[in-house]
Amino acid sequence: AGRGTGGRGGGGRGASSDKPKEKKPSIKERLQGVVNLNDPNTLYTDFIKIGEGASGSVFSAVEIATGDKWAVKQMVLSRQPKPDVLINEISLMKSCQHPAIVHFHDSFLVVETLWVVMELVVGEDLTQVLTCNDMTEPQIAVVTRESLLALDHLHQQRIIHRDIKSDNIMVSGVNGDVKLTDFGFGAQLTNEQANRKSMVGTSYWMAPEVIQSDEYDEK
Repeated sequence: AGRGTGGRGGGGRGASSDKPKEKKPSIKERLQGVVNLNDPNTLYTDFIKIGEGASGSVFSAVEIATGDKWAVKQMVLSRQPKPDVLINEISLMKSCQHPAIVHFHDSFLVVETLWVVMELVVGEDLTQVLTCNDMTEPQIAVVTRESLLALDHLHQQRIIHRDIKSDNIMVSGVNGDVKLTDFGFGAQLTNEQANRKSMVGTSYWMAPEVIQSDEYDEK
């Protein structure tokens, strides 16, 4: 009789299996713990669409309080193949303030759409630049130097980008500034998880150790 009501008895197992599982927070609930809860429509004005993709649209907008102009990326949650990436990208961008990295300014959740406010780079990505222009050696040197400075800053924070490619390097048409962008595949290394093995990124640009699913870190 004692075993029937104890931890090893059938009754004990039956009782534990009836315990309800803890519900995992939805992506919307998790984002609400990361974003600014104010209404961005009261903070920004003069929205002009400057781009559109599969996951959402990009607008230029003016911050009412300062008059500064920003890029506003609006992403519909239901159209994101991997919504968890959004939280990861916001967290990494917040901790990556550097002149050679596109500056993160703020983020909001408007109904079912995530707004990410970031530095507006008036120019083209490096792929577009290379398609339409023959770069000189000094220009190549500047792009290389600024890209390496951005990577060095990330690695000092133990952040790995994992999608370095010409599409993700912006070149300003105003002053020639070079900016690294798109942290969707980025990862924060820690003492507990000092290496990664995931094969992520863009195939033609991946490091050999990533393609081979070997362990890798910021080095």
